[in-house]
Amino acid sequence: MKTLLVQILTLISFASFGQGVDSLDYEIKTIDSKHLDDERTLKVYLPKNYTPKDRYPVIYMTDGSSQNFEVAKGYINALSLSDFNIIPPSILVGIVHKKRNEELKNIKSGEYFTEYLFQEVIQFIDSTYCTSGFNVMIGHSNGAEYNHKLLMREGNPFNGFITLSTYFQKNDPNRNRLSEFFENYQGRTIYYFVANGTKDAPSRFQAGNVLDSLYQNSPNQAIKFMKKEYEANHLTIVPHALLDGLKFIFQDYNNLENYASIVEYDEYYLTDLKKNYGLTGSFSMQDLDGYLSSIIQRKDKEEFKYFLDFVEKHKLWFGGGLDHVNIGNQYFAMEMYPEAIESYNMAIEDSEKTDDRVFYYNIHRPVKSYVIEGRKDEVVDFLEKSREILPEEYYLRMSYRIAKFAIENEVSVKKGRNALEYCKANYKKNSLFTREDLAHLEKK
Repeated sequence: MKTLLVQILTLISFASFGQGVDSLDYEIKTIDSKHLDDERTLKVYLPKNYTPKDRYPVIYMTDGSSQNFEVAKGYINALSLSDFNIIPPSILVGIVHKKRNEELKNIKSGEYFTEYLFQEVIQFIDSTYCTSGFNVMIGHSNGAEYNHKLLMREGNPFNGFITLSTYFQKNDPNRNRLSEFFENYQGRTIYYFVANGTKDAPSRFQAGNVLDSLYQNSPNQAIKFMKKEYEANHLTIVPHALLDGLKFIFQDYNNLENYASIVEYDEYYLTDLKKNYGLTGSFSMQDLDGYLSSIIQRKDKEEFKYFLDFVEKHKLWFGGGLDHVNIGNQYFAMEMYPEAIESYNMAIEDSEKTDDRVFYYNIHRPVKSYVIEGRKDEVVDFLEKSREILPEEYYLRMSYRIAKFAIENEVSVKKGRNALEYCKANYKKNSLFTREDLAHLEKK
């Protein structure tokens, strides 16, 4: 997590300096709005590797001209880095206001601001960029209150809301409307994240708790809801809470805990990704580590076979299936020693596709497999064949392994003595043995 936070802070810092018009890392777009009878501005930030071949969720935010835009940009960048893959690469759209309060309250000049948002902004973004159909709205302060209206508005195009430091007017009718909405809503899944700060105005802090109680009194399976409290004021609530808000909205994006086994992952992951976020994804070898660990711990041979077939089918190991050495390593971990021995021998037969370093530094596993299976008499022949396929740089160390095993286990002793003589005659300082080791071995 420390690495992630450093990445985020670095990205935000870089974004905050030297931003002349020519150096902006986002696009400035204008819309000639019929609903507002005015030209309006949008700030559009695209993922670094944006390509028309892919689809992207869109994260909108009111107060697009504030520093909140930079905070969101930094978090989205960091969380979507391939090493983390916590959220998908996403488009960020900052909605720039002219008369903020009127627009967010839908009064006076902002009476038709929501129509502008629904019918012009979203339509423009969807027609200009490759979007997935999953839309999020980030609202802070008055924008948080505006989120309540958007949530309940007929035809609401947003799947997720991040509501930071909200507020309710005295006798606010939205309280009852929200209570009824939470109770009766039956549409597509909505993700709703609310944050309040202990150092914010008491009325705003309390409003977060009220909103939470409204939902808890009428919990709804179609609405995934979370309220979280922070030691923050009205402004600092944004960097404190936005990270958690984005993670919450995309909780089903790469959450492998949703799939109890690799079988479920295979069957549902891509389907859920499309259903939840409109994304066409792919399987990743990185995702499989937890499943493999569980399989090995349980020694589930049937699921292990499924794992190997799955990797091969989807070409997840450097564009193919697992190589023979790594298959042998996993068989060894599964305590399937005959299969491990067979895999390591297949690596010798298919030596052109075998990584020399990987093979050498795992050589102890097939040796131990032979010993466990009571086949010590085959080890020296195996080591000799291994020595022949490895580059010259490994020959001395492989000869020592032959000598040590043969002499200490009293199998193929003549071959062991010959290997020992070779080591004495060709000794070079190395990481495996010393001259003293050779002298000690010679006395046995």
